[in-house]
Amino acid sequence: MRIVLGALSPAEQSNCIALLDTRLRRRGEVMRFGARQLTLPADSFDVFVDLLPQANWGHPAARFLVDAESGDYQRQDVSFPPEDVAAPERFVEVFRSAQRR
Repeated sequence: MRIVLGALSPAEQSNCIALLDTRLRRRGEVMRFGARQLTLPADSFDVFVDLLPQANWGHPAARFLVDAESGDYQRQDVSFPPEDVAAPERFVEVFRSAQRR
């Protein structure tokens, strides 16, 4: 989580909620972000960061794909959460800013 938090600006850190997808995404898997797609270069963890959790959807958010071995990451700026973000067995809250508590 430190990797993701370190990649956020102080303003983003002060008002966000981060959710970790507990599934390990496999190298070669194709992920879609709206009209964009990305083929994972390595096994990766997917972290969704809601940058305006008090708003309804269609607002700034980010997905971080963190290499499970190296810790390198790719940030994808998005406007909507993953389709199945409400699945409690899959997405676990790993950070909530003090402003959101």
